[in-house]
Amino acid sequence: MAGGLGTTSKGAFRIESDQGMVTGTYPVSEAKADLEEVLLDGYDQIPLASESVTENRENEVAETLLGTPAISHHDLVAVLPEGGIDIHGFYDGLDQLIACVMGYEHPGTDAAPVFPDYTKGTAEKTGECNGVTGNTKLIDDEASQFLVGDIGKFVQLYGANAASGQIRRISAHVGTDELTVDTAWDVNPIDGTTLYKISQEFQHLYELSNLLQEELWTDIYALYPVTGVGTTNDKIFRRGTLGFWKGGSKPWIWRSCFINSITFNFSARSGMVININAIPFNLDRDSATNSSTAANWKFSESPLFSPAENERILFNHLSGSGYLRIGTFAGGAMDATDEYGISDFSITINNNLDI
Repeated sequence: MAGGLGTTSKGAFRIESDQGMVTGTYPVSEAKADLEEVLLDGYDQIPLASESVTENRENEVAETLLGTPAISHHDLVAVLPEGGIDIHGFYDGLDQLIACVMGYEHPGTDAAPVFPDYTKGTAEKTGECNGVTGNTKLIDDEASQFLVGDIGKFVQLYGANAASGQIRRISAHVGTDELTVDTAWDVNPIDGTTLYKISQEFQHLYELSNLLQEELWTDIYALYPVTGVGTTNDKIFRRGTLGFWKGGSKPWIWRSCFINSITFNFSARSGMVININAIPFNLDRDSATNSSTAANWKFSESPLFSPAENERILFNHLSGSGYLRIGTFAGGAMDATDEYGISDFSITINNNLDI
């Protein structure tokens, strides 16, 4: 597939599996890949600059005499999809790609294992759900602290109850005691039991994993919330469905795509540019799951591409306007004496998945 310019093309990525966190497995056939592929939507778009993912076909010539002069024989010995994706650095739209290349998200910002608060951060508002619940409602008729300015923020449910662990974006303000979320709850908040946090931004901490294969959340974190929407059989997936659309009737869909490597390039003369090397299982140019992008890949649907909602990562956003802190390992907390002035840098994470 030829490289596509991000101003005229669209790209999207979403972590699999469509079979769910319990029964999903890496595909070994076309039929299995059909089951693993997930629907790509407007919120799954990535800030695409260009891409060059293609199917590499390896042919091997048979170096033998077949008895007929001037006739050679060869076999197709391998089909290896692989290629690069160049994207711009924004503060939103990169979380699923980063999660796949890093391994998993740390459940807290201090130490592990801790209660798996996946969007650990300073909550602007906290409270308890009180009142008649609904599948798209967040109600707290005791605190009555909701404002119109909460629209666009995120809400996380937590606590030892069946609704714990869900995260949604707030889409409407009904009153000081009621908000509407953009996607229905899998389990409705429980009156007088479910707790919530509301914030515009959350801090994520990703860690490298020794294994990129599927493994149980409970094998890594003993306090994984199996009493909420999670179960003891939930697995961590580090692969996803990758799609590109260039104006045709259907997008090109790469299924069960692993991220082999990622490079962050940052310079005082430009914004952040991210180079990704992807290794998918296979390509589907006639996907039944992602049959068309006309209806569900609209830019207006995804506020992360709006300057009011999202911002390009620029060099002057670095703490100290261009300083990195580099200190001795286990040498204690770093301070101003560990600061080094820089003009550009590059960081690469390579999972060595290529063969």
